[in-house]
Amino acid sequence: PVSSPVTDAAALHSMRLIAAHLRRAVFDAKDETARTMISYADYLAGLAFNSAGLGWIAGMTNAVCAEYIAAPASECAAVFLPHVLQYYGGGSETTRELFIDVAEALGCAGDGTEDVVDACVLATARLVADLKLPETLRELTARGKLRMHKKEIPRLALRALRDTAAVTAARGATLGEVESLFFCSWDTPLSKESC
Repeated sequence: PVSSPVTDAAALHSMRLIAAHLRRAVFDAKDETARTMISYADYLAGLAFNSAGLGWIAGMTNAVCAEYIAAPASECAAVFLPHVLQYYGGGSETTRELFIDVAEALGCAGDGTEDVVDACVLATARLVADLKLPETLRELTARGKLRMHKKEIPRLALRALRDTAAVTAARGATLGEVESLFFCSWDTPLSKESC
């Protein structure tokens, strides 16, 4: 799977819809417009994922959910999302330039590529916080939704590295880098600070 102008357009429009409607859809069950727009966002994201692949968020989520069968996949993905975006932002110039479009879709600004990456990371981390989702694996564990211990991270990182979703990641990673992503996700909420 490879990204293309079609998958990029689907993904970017999905992000626009999420940024504009997700908070309302979550907190006002009667807002049919918001709920409908999130359904469209879900569909568009699925089109993009099906053609372009998934990456580290899915690989790390798959690793946790394979180990802990009752782990909530969507909440694990929400924890990993800002950390993985930050990691992708440290990749090639081509990958970093994609953040300009992502920032526009999310409605956040920045001057230059590094500022745009930081703005995207902060916008997604704040979305997670606004939705009152766990921001760290430690918090997910404290809420009783995950029975994970920090000492298990090296094993989970190896599992994520071997996951098929990792093949299509926007930036490759070593075992140490995946471990670092897990450790940052364990106790660093990016809505407040940087890892």
